[in-house]
Amino acid sequence: MSILRVIFEDQLSPPISCLENCDKSHNTLEMCEVFEKESNIKRHMKKIAFLISAIRHFCAGLKSYGYSVTYLKLDDMNNAGLYRGNVKDLLSYNDVEKLVVSHPSEYKLLKDIENERES
Repeated sequence: MSILRVIFEDQLSPPISCLENCDKSHNTLEMCEVFEKESNIKRHMKKIAFLISAIRHFCAGLKSYGYSVTYLKLDDMNNAGLYRGNVKDLLSYNDVEKLVVSHPSEYKLLKDIENERES
């Protein structure tokens, strides 16, 4: 069973719920650098740099523990620029039977991901 587990920028902690019962041999973690234009959150450039650094560091840690991580950098050609677009792409190009998502801090983002899961 192939499971895609999405980790958002506000969930960079090993005990997050989407890593519970994670089978490293059949699960893929998805992380991406996305700062959606439609977000209501205004961020200083230094905070954006800090977040990108934290995301990359957490991703490297997960890989060192043996997790399979699909990571999209901000300037990656395959990065859709939106979480829902990246999740949609991963679901359509991979044989994913289940999508696991911890609740992000933004309600709108959760709804967008749930809509992708249903479509």
